[in-house]
Amino acid sequence: MDSRKTLAFFDLDGTLTRRDTMFDFLFFATGPFGFIQKMLRVLPALVWYYIFRGQESQAKEILLSAFLKGQSRAEIESLAKRYADRMDQLLRPEVWEVLLQWQRRGAHVVVVTASLDLWTSAWCQRHGLDLISSRGLWEGNVFSGRLNGPNCRGEEKVRRIREKIHLESYDTILAWGDSRADEPMLRLAQQAYFRGKIWNPD
Repeated sequence: MDSRKTLAFFDLDGTLTRRDTMFDFLFFATGPFGFIQKMLRVLPALVWYYIFRGQESQAKEILLSAFLKGQSRAEIESLAKRYADRMDQLLRPEVWEVLLQWQRRGAHVVVVTASLDLWTSAWCQRHGLDLISSRGLWEGNVFSGRLNGPNCRGEEKVRRIREKIHLESYDTILAWGDSRADEPMLRLAQQAYFRGKIWNPD
């Protein structure tokens, strides 16, 4: 396989990492007491939008607003750079080693995630990884607490991938994921892995 013409997509939360980085980042940003206090305040709205209405984007914006709205770009970027050390500790060693092997062989490696660029961008830059993610909306240099565009999951991952990358330029496409929301992305690949095993679509 010519790795110079290979494109490798990796989901982040649950695939590369052992847990969801959004909740972990919010905990990191506020500490135990602040995290519990803010979560209790927004829990009823989260249950309503996420569990009863299935509106993940709205639930995510409720969390982002409660924890990060009004913070400056400099504050969040500083947090994200420090959080990059924490993200390294959350990695699944077996999947991370696969990513590094393809990176060393010259493949184009892209992290594709519903988590926001607010905390994933600094970590990807540290490791020389391309990133396609949900994006935070800024009002000047202040975070609005909202998403800039759709939540990057499911079919939106595919739309964003096609928007950024000319897939026909690659001989081989590989993909790793861990949830049903990753399946549209996995279908782009000639060889896909679901929770560490070769994925065969129905």
